[in-house]
Formats: sequence, C-alpha cells, structure tokens
Amino acid sequence: MQTCRRELLDRTLIWNHRHLLHVLREFEQFYNQSSRGGRGLGR
Repeated sequence: MQTCRRELLDRTLIWNHRHLLHVLREFEQFYNQSSRGGRGLGR
C-alpha cells in the first residue's frame, strides 16, 4: 500500500469514489505488469 500511496495517490487528484476505484484498478494493472517484469502476481 505504501507504494500505491507514494507513486499514485500523493500525485493524483481524485474526484469521487468511482474515480478512485478506476485509478486504483489502473495502477494495479500497471504495477503488476511493469514492476515484476511483465509477469504479474501468481504467474
């Protein structure tokens, strides 16, 4: 969670709950693909 906060939430203006969920999903996909060499979790 610290990574998410530092790399995303501290630098993003969140408009509402729906926008927050969308941004978190996008970050999750990006983080799982890029920071783990494109393999993601559990692969």
